[in-house]
Amino acid sequence: MVRADSKSASFSHELLAVRWAVVYAATECIAVVVASLAFATTWQWVVSCALIEGTLLGLGQGWLLHGKHGTLVLRWTLATAAGVLAGRFIEYQADISPAATAMLATSPAVQILGGVVLGAVVGAVSGSFQAMLLRGTVDRPFRWIAVAVRPGPLRSPRS
Repeated sequence: MVRADSKSASFSHELLAVRWAVVYAATECIAVVVASLAFATTWQWVVSCALIEGTLLGLGQGWLLHGKHGTLVLRWTLATAAGVLAGRFIEYQADISPAATAMLATSPAVQILGGVVLGAVVGAVSGSFQAMLLRGTVDRPFRWIAVAVRPGPLRSPRS
């Protein structure tokens, strides 16, 4: 077995992080456009948009992971779509709750903080579906939830 030196391993992680960010940003842009065009205000539209978003995100991430875990791509796509759907369900319920109406009367800082908290919850739910899939494949798979919630430098699940 050939071991990569730390410099090339670091480059590999940095390149993965850039590619990961591009896949995520492109998927979210497409999801926003689809949701806007569909005027996703009913649960049926939210489900449709979430499935499109989750499938695109899962395919993109699966493509990035295929080198190390080639058999994971289809299951990764399905887990990602299910996780995004579950996360968007929570988000939709929060958006139609009385708390959302009350939040409109608060300061912009409180609204931003509420959005950050809701985003962290949605990301954790989505990431937990992926983490469950990684059990038995990588060490400490539930670290993946932090990757789904926290933007920033990414590490491969085995690093």
